[in-house]
Amino acid sequence: MERDDVLKQAESDISAALVRDAYNVETLLLRQTLLKVRNTDPCNPSSKGDQPSGIAASRQQSDAEKELGNNAMAEKNYATACTHYTNAITFDSTNMAAYNNRSLARLKQGDYSSAESDASMVIDFERNFENQANKIGVQPLIIKALCRRAQARRGLADTHLQSLNSLASSSSEYKKLLLLTQDKLREAQADVQTLLRMEPNNKVALADQK
Repeated sequence: MERDDVLKQAESDISAALVRDAYNVETLLLRQTLLKVRNTDPCNPSSKGDQPSGIAASRQQSDAEKELGNNAMAEKNYATACTHYTNAITFDSTNMAAYNNRSLARLKQGDYSSAESDASMVIDFERNFENQANKIGVQPLIIKALCRRAQARRGLADTHLQSLNSLASSSSEYKKLLLLTQDKLREAQADVQTLLRMEPNNKVALADQK
């Protein structure tokens, strides 16, 4: 079987697997690895500047949507930015920069739970990729994601605290929400501590620590 046929079959198998489980880390890692093979293969037409196809084309479309999202962020159109970042992820679910940026856009809108989920996706994916493929440039993505997840978790804790004010301190709902608040604050602090181990002079982390 020719190399191009093998790559096409791999694309087909990976795409089918992602239909069944769009967030399976191992499959996403395979997809990103295949994309890198296509981009660096001197025998592959798409690496020579010809019209890309399959996974390579999806990544190109994904990056284009991400840039549209970045433009919307610059104009403080956070809802529009979220839409473009979501489109970017739809085209290529391994585009972790799009997840990272969508996390920030959601933070700006006060959607702390979704912002936390996006940041966690980046952290989990990049750590897995780092362990399996020795990826270059992994830490900057994780650093941004840790910043955003810590802020999202602190935002969730603040939201819970506001809700506590309207509840009787003796009620079961109050006690449950208080535990959730404490958990989120602990999780936020853990992210800040991890971030400071990786980048001791990170200004956002130092401010959050205070």
